[in-house]
Amino acid sequence: MNLTRLQPHQTYRIGIRAYSTVNAYSESHSVEIETFPDPDDIERVSVNSTSLRLRWKPPGNCRRFLLQYAIVGQNDFTLLYDSEEQSSGQQVAVARGNDTYELGSLLPKTLYRFVALIYYPDWDVPYEWPREPKLFQWETLADRPSAPGRPVITQLRSDVYKVSWEQAKDNGAPLEAYGLEALVHQPHRPVRSLDRADSTEHSEDADDDGPSPGNETRTWRASSAWTSLTTTTVMPETSGWNQVYNGTDTYWIISDRLIVHTNLFRVRARNSFGWGPYSNESLPMREAIYSSDSFLMLAFVGLLVITVTGITIAVICVALRRNEKHKPFPADAGVHAHLPDVELANLRELPRRGNFVHSNNILYGTSSLFTAEVSLLPHIRSDQIYMTSSSLLGSGAFGEVYEGIVKGVDGEAETLVAIKTLKKGAKEHEKQELLQEAQLMSNFKHKHITRLVGVCLEADTLLIIMELMQGGDLLSYLRRSRPLPGQAARLTMLDLISMCQDVASGCRYLEEMHFVHRDLACRNCLVSSTDPRDRVVKIGDFGLARDIYKNDYYRKEGEGLLPVRWMSPESLVDGVFTSQSDIWAFGVLLWEIMTLGEQPYQAKNNVEVLNHVREGGHLDRPKVCPNEMFELMKYCWSFSPDERPTFRYCLEVLEVLRENTSENTQIIAPYPAKLHQGKVSVIGLETSRPHVYIRLQGHQQTLHHSKTWFGTSVLKPSAIALLEQRVEMLAEKCC
Repeated sequence: MNLTRLQPHQTYRIGIRAYSTVNAYSESHSVEIETFPDPDDIERVSVNSTSLRLRWKPPGNCRRFLLQYAIVGQNDFTLLYDSEEQSSGQQVAVARGNDTYELGSLLPKTLYRFVALIYYPDWDVPYEWPREPKLFQWETLADRPSAPGRPVITQLRSDVYKVSWEQAKDNGAPLEAYGLEALVHQPHRPVRSLDRADSTEHSEDADDDGPSPGNETRTWRASSAWTSLTTTTVMPETSGWNQVYNGTDTYWIISDRLIVHTNLFRVRARNSFGWGPYSNESLPMREAIYSSDSFLMLAFVGLLVITVTGITIAVICVALRRNEKHKPFPADAGVHAHLPDVELANLRELPRRGNFVHSNNILYGTSSLFTAEVSLLPHIRSDQIYMTSSSLLGSGAFGEVYEGIVKGVDGEAETLVAIKTLKKGAKEHEKQELLQEAQLMSNFKHKHITRLVGVCLEADTLLIIMELMQGGDLLSYLRRSRPLPGQAARLTMLDLISMCQDVASGCRYLEEMHFVHRDLACRNCLVSSTDPRDRVVKIGDFGLARDIYKNDYYRKEGEGLLPVRWMSPESLVDGVFTSQSDIWAFGVLLWEIMTLGEQPYQAKNNVEVLNHVREGGHLDRPKVCPNEMFELMKYCWSFSPDERPTFRYCLEVLEVLRENTSENTQIIAPYPAKLHQGKVSVIGLETSRPHVYIRLQGHQQTLHHSKTWFGTSVLKPSAIALLEQRVEMLAEKCC
């Protein structure tokens, strides 16, 4: 018979009573027993980021005890010490003389729980100490970050390379930056070497003229008679590890000047506790570029194919130009206001001849893909893919997009995906374009770029599988969120600014990858979820925008379809598409977000928009828009491309604007939003393009010409004085 639920350190009297009738019984002699007292508490002696020192004195009358520990929230306990075996777990130091136990190799900033299992004499079931609600748990201290993953060098196209690495563990303090270092070599300059009978030796360095092929140094020996030409091969000098990047991203695009001089990379992370350890060094850059001899052979064959194709195209272009010389060219550059809508072109179908000039974009070619490039794409078997006709997300002239499930990808049992497929009877060039889109997406690894999951090419099936963005395209999402009359919108001002920041982050990544998008708009951005807590906006398109939003495009005679309302002046006039023209389109995208999806230039037709922009016009201020946001839009709409900001700068402005926007700022009345009345916002002062804005009250655009702020003793920043001078100069110029 077992008696349970007794109190510790209490005396109990136990006896046996036997009843023969209701009131008749006999009773045995009783005995008194005393339960053991509670064991001593486990005490923490000291703690740091990776170890804990504990003190605990076991009960003197126990025959065995075990100490165990586990991370709070997990049920898998690890042995710390077993008294019977006189053994301890790994990384445990035991000093029985003073009953201390030191446990190492713990995780920083992690909460650990400790228990003791005590075996008393004549009792096989251990007593677990402590009993609820008492707990013995302590947290290790935060520490410097762990080492990031080993840098990996990827050749994207031609002479563009990317270094990327796995994120470091923050160890309890948010990561502040990564520091990427390169082992830079300084090769010598080649100097011709001649030997003569009586010679003096001279050599030169290579700092002036740059590196020499093969890193050779040649020595010139001058004498009365020439004898020979000698060449001496030497190793390049190493100038040591130099920091080439400091920022929050887990990638870096290698600059042109470092491609030849750089061999190895390493990276480390920093938080408030300092810099963590370095990662392992990357593979030599030459191995990342030329991984095998077969790659060289493939490159040679590819170059030959490109050369032959280029000659053929050149001959065709010459013939076409000769035919077009006899055709009249209209005075208005061939603009027709009443052309019917036709099937819309995707980015690859934008104008590529006539007076349209395209910025070189190494990631954005039109030639057929090599078999090797297709083989490098992540492939998914057809038996891993599940979709039904009822899961259709959208349909257009090009094909259809379905919601589906892919099994066994990225370590997940099932993954929700969007599956893009061509319709039956698709032409070969359409298949090539779809494959090229997949190959293009595979180069992008960013949290604000739609991710390619894989492709399926089995049995004449062509499926492009992408991550599912359940919120749909951003334009539809904004329009669904519009408020009813007199009511607040479902989206706050902070929500809108966060969306702008998401898109700017993705655009900055594309800019650093030297990629020109050419069709930035809300219709080509996707929303991950309708739940604000999980909502992320990403740049990406299922290819439906060209069919769903036909009125957003316009065809010039002899050219492809153009998103006129999002195009910069130089794109409309000269057909030039660059990162600066993307900045213009980004300004229009900001305007779309602030208006909850209104069409730009609603009162104008496409021809009027084209003429308006070419003459220096731009969109008006949205009805509900912070002053800083509209100033950023106007900056993006600078007529001269060189005067527009970079996406890095735009992202900095939006980050500051988001930090200074209240979560409770609702979108109700059609008036400019007031963030903080009478305060000054100085944005981007540490960038190459300083920009200063003054937060205004209502519509009043007032500047303070006194030397102090609003009657206080605080001196006015010099940047504000410069802004005042700029406004005065503009006012004089206008008058």
